[in-house]
Order: sequence, then structure tokens, then C-alpha cells
Amino acid sequence: MQYGTLVKFHNKNSKFGGYHCTLFFNQQSGPNTAGASIEYDFKEKEFKSLLGLKFDKGDHTWKFRFNDKGDVNAMLQWQLHQAVKATLNSKVNLTAVPDGKVSSLPLGLNFEVKY
Repeated sequence: MQYGTLVKFHNKNSKFGGYHCTLFFNQQSGPNTAGASIEYDFKEKEFKSLLGLKFDKGDHTWKFRFNDKGDVNAMLQWQLHQAVKATLNSKVNLTAVPDGKVSSLPLGLNFEVKY
């Protein structure tokens, strides 16, 4: 496991103190990876968090990103050929699912060709 922190300080109005703090975490187990960050803003007194997951299955990879607002980004990426990669992605807010307020599910498809 890897982890770290970043604390930002400033001198404002002759007062020295912290104004932002971020904690980072990363864990890799074989081809799979999980990472997270937690931010705290001293002025706003609020937290923000992100979680990312990557599942590598050889010819395809699943990737997910979650935030504290309920947004989920999902991506499925295939290595179709040595020079061709296809990516399917979508985004949905999970807080809208229990209320039945999901009216659409956007899908994006991308082809990448390297030569």
C-alpha cells in the first residue's frame, strides 16, 4: 500500500496556518488497483472524496470512479488489436437511482488507432 498527504499552509493577515489538506491512498493487488483521495478545506470546513478502481482482465479493463456527490463514471476498454483500442464509458448519479430519477444513461464509444 502506498499513501501520502499534502498539507498547504499560508501566511495571511500576519497569521500562519493550514488551509487545505489532502490524503492519498493506493493499493495494487496483481493487475487490479484501488486508489482514493480525501480533501479537507479549512475555510469551507468540508470534505471531498474520490475513489478509483481498475480491474485489468488481460484483453479488457474495467475502470470506475466514484465521488462523494454520488457520481459514478464507468469505463470498459478493450484492446482489440495491437494498434486498436475501443473504449465504452458512461456516467450516472447513484443518488438518483433509488428515487427513480434516472431518465437517461449516456454512453460514449471511442476508437483509438495507433500507427
